[in-house]
Parts: sequence; C-alpha cells; structure tokens
Amino acid sequence: MSQDDASLTATLSAAFELASSHNAASEKVLQMLSDVARAADALSVISPNDRLDEISTPALRMFLIPSLQADVQTRARIDPAEDRVTQRRKQVDASIGAARTFFAMVRRHSALPDSVVTLLRPYMTKDAQQPMAPADKRMFKIQVLKLEKAAQARLVAFRDAYRHRPTPRADVFYDPLVESGADDDDDTEMVPVVSATLEVPPVAHLRSYLMLLIVLHALRTANALESLLQEKELLQAPPMPEAPDAPTDTTWRLDPSWTSPASDAPLLSESGRPLRPFTIIPKREQLKSEVFRPSHRLPTMSIDERDAHRRRS
Repeated sequence: MSQDDASLTATLSAAFELASSHNAASEKVLQMLSDVARAADALSVISPNDRLDEISTPALRMFLIPSLQADVQTRARIDPAEDRVTQRRKQVDASIGAARTFFAMVRRHSALPDSVVTLLRPYMTKDAQQPMAPADKRMFKIQVLKLEKAAQARLVAFRDAYRHRPTPRADVFYDPLVESGADDDDDTEMVPVVSATLEVPPVAHLRSYLMLLIVLHALRTANALESLLQEKELLQAPPMPEAPDAPTDTTWRLDPSWTSPASDAPLLSESGRPLRPFTIIPKREQLKSEVFRPSHRLPTMSIDERDAHRRRS
C-alpha cells in the first residue's frame, strides 16, 4: 500500500469511527468523507473502467464512502433559526443522491454478487422504483432481513478472529477493519461472498470481509432509500391549511344564568307563547338539595334540637 493510500485509509477509518458514535458532529464526518472521496478521485484509486479484480483490497473501502454519507446525512443537525421543512428536504435529497451514487458505483464495477443484484434490482436501476405488490414486498423484506443478519454474523466472527479479540457492542457496519501496522494488501482470488441461494459462507480473508461489508451496506442503504423516498413524497406534499384562530370570546358556549338580568323578562307572552328559553325544574327542591353536597359536613342536629339542648343545660 502506498503512503497516500495508507493516509486515505486512516482518514476513512477515523470517519467511520466518528459516525458509529451517532453523537459526533455530522458535519465533521461528512467533511472527512468528502475530503477522502476527492483525494481518491485525484489519485485514481478506483478508475471508472477498473474491473473488480483489478481493484486492490484497500481500495475496496472507497465503495463505502457514499453509503456512509447517505447514513450520516440524515442525522445532520437542523438549525432552529431556519425553516425545518426546507432543511430536512435538503438532507433527504442529499441522502438520496448519495445512495444513488453508491448503487451506481457498485453496479459499474460489479461489486455485488449476482444474487444480491437480483434481490436489490429495484434499487440498482437508474429508473424510478416501481411499487411492489404487498406479498412481494413482504417476501423482499424477509429475504433482506435474513441476508443482513447472516452477513453481519459472518463479519463479526471474522473481525473478532482477525483482531484476536471480540469487539463488544460495536456495529460492524461502521468497521472497515483497518489495523495499525497490518498489511491488508490481500488480493486473494475471489469467490462469491453470497451464494445464488443467498447463503453466506464463512469469511476467509480480508478481501472477502470487505466485499461482504459492501453487501451489508447495500442492504441497509436499500432500506434507507425506500424510507427516504417516502419521506420525500411527504415533504413535497402541499402543507396542511392552517386552522382558523380560536375565538377569544367563549361565553357563547354558556347558557344564560338564571340570575342574569335577562331572567327578569317574562317567560311567556300573554297568549302563552314562550319568549325565551327556559327549563322546567322544581327550583326550590333543586336549591335545597344543592346546599349540602357529598363533600360537605352535614349538621348533627337541627336548630330546634340545639335550642332544646341549650335550655336543658
């Protein structure tokens, strides 16, 4: 590995480590990824006409840059001083663009096994994604989930053996497996990392690890792209009309009190026709029953009993 390639690999590894924390500044991670991508293009680390077997093992990590950009872009900070919808729309568009770049890159260099290309065909084409039937979509989700779990298990097993130690609670998605002082120019003859039946064989060497890591990135980026396209539709929809301001005067909701001045007016006309709304109730009985409520203490004796008690004493 040349000194320039080693420097790019170290910077890319640092960007992956920052991105894995989910609490790091997304702007810093995106800037690091952009710098590595520009430097890799300037050095022609991967030429547009390179076949997969012509790409060195360290250079395979460059395939992961746009997929990580798509992942981090959705977590970028939103400035509360600006319009949130406009900012979110820009983030979604940037993530979709990065995801499209990733799939175009792996398609150009045939970096995915044929079985994975067939599975992810709706996302591998340049055309707009066609909606799936509910049954087909359910089967697609099941296949993607099973393949993702199998790939992740194989990657974790090889990573722990490669480093001679387990890496607890670290998502292998963010681990391009860069070890200080290690020679990763492992250009072993390749065998498919995913079989035609979507089975994942054990990972034997670093190149297979990176190829399978590209598969894992493709699976997660496909799921993310579907969600991003749905969110974009929602953000492009016209905003809901604003609700009218609530009236400040709510006294219209209250019935006129029986003590209001209007109650002095007669209820009926001379001919017996009602002149205003009224409710027929036994008013005296109602007032009597409302003097003492369940929460009040009732007297233990009447007034007459109290007077008789005082006279006896």
